[in-house]
Amino acid sequence: MTIDPMWFREVMSWYPTGVVVVTASGEDGTPFGMVVGTFTSVSLYPPLVGFLPARTSTTWPRIQEVGRFCVNVLGAGQEDLCRAVTRKEPGALDRIASRRTPGGAPILDDAVSWIDCDLHGVSVAGDHYFVTGKVNALDVQAGSLPLLFFQGGYGAFSTPSITIDDPLTDADLRHLDVARPTLERLARTHEAKANATVKVGEQIIMAATAGVTTPAVHTYVGRWLPAVGPPAVLFSAYGNDATREHWLGRTRNPEERADLVRRMEDVRRRGYSLSLRRGQGHAEFERMWRQGLLSRPADELTDEAWSVLIDLPYDPPDASLDDFAEIRSLHAPVLGPQGTAVLGLSLVPGKTAMRTRSTAERWAEQLLEEAAELSELVSRA
Repeated sequence: MTIDPMWFREVMSWYPTGVVVVTASGEDGTPFGMVVGTFTSVSLYPPLVGFLPARTSTTWPRIQEVGRFCVNVLGAGQEDLCRAVTRKEPGALDRIASRRTPGGAPILDDAVSWIDCDLHGVSVAGDHYFVTGKVNALDVQAGSLPLLFFQGGYGAFSTPSITIDDPLTDADLRHLDVARPTLERLARTHEAKANATVKVGEQIIMAATAGVTTPAVHTYVGRWLPAVGPPAVLFSAYGNDATREHWLGRTRNPEERADLVRRMEDVRRRGYSLSLRRGQGHAEFERMWRQGLLSRPADELTDEAWSVLIDLPYDPPDASLDDFAEIRSLHAPVLGPQGTAVLGLSLVPGKTAMRTRSTAERWAEQLLEEAAELSELVSRA
């Protein structure tokens, strides 16, 4: 059977693709690049990515000659840049603020993320090449929604919430289905982000989020932490005796244990956990989490990673809603039939949120009300 090329293109146009600019630099440092709609992850071990330039491309041979490139995932607001690069406008990349990877390839400002690669392999795939790159470095930069190509035009998707389904149990997924409208309502009402976390064995997993237009939040869905230290205080404060003792038994000295007991008692007294924007704790946490240094079993954490987790400003002494200017997040338990936490419900006010004592009280009051209603729904689910 012969497939008509135009019909093939029409059918495939119903599958939206992301849009990236693959950049490199010439010997004189001049940046150049090409727009690609076929970028994909290829392998975790070793870390490989791939894309398929047309065999008629005049830019790909230049990138191949350099032997190193940077993949810039474009944001929804970068359509004009995309079109300029596609049209091969002279100096298109010179007009865009950027910095360089160690290999000299441009990292474009406002790109959602970037992946710096060495050329790994090239093979022929019909009228295209299949190019693979070995990843040297990568990061989330703007964390905004990506630019999409669909039906011959550019746009962006809008989704009220994101949920993972692996490695969660059927019960976890039922709880998250029930919680999804609550997450969306919290995020919409407070122009914030709302998250749901789940404890699965020794892991605390970011299982769902709403308000995903907030920079970088959606990149955390599916990531996990070992159930140790302050980030696990909610599940321990509202866990059974075995959960609490196991959590406290993970401490490395009596002082850490006493501090966690105090935090747990404060959470039980308030009914919620309170995270503050103090010092550099959260910045170091996010840096290490993005790099995968915290998503390890507790006994494999480095001393630095352990210190970052233990020193996070969750429920520091005397923390209260009077610290409204410093509130980073609030976390309430969703209780199952056994009276233990099956979900952690979190509210993260945006950077531009009005911050007064009364608004902080509304955050806490609605979070607790929503968590209580969810607890009833979950118990019946």
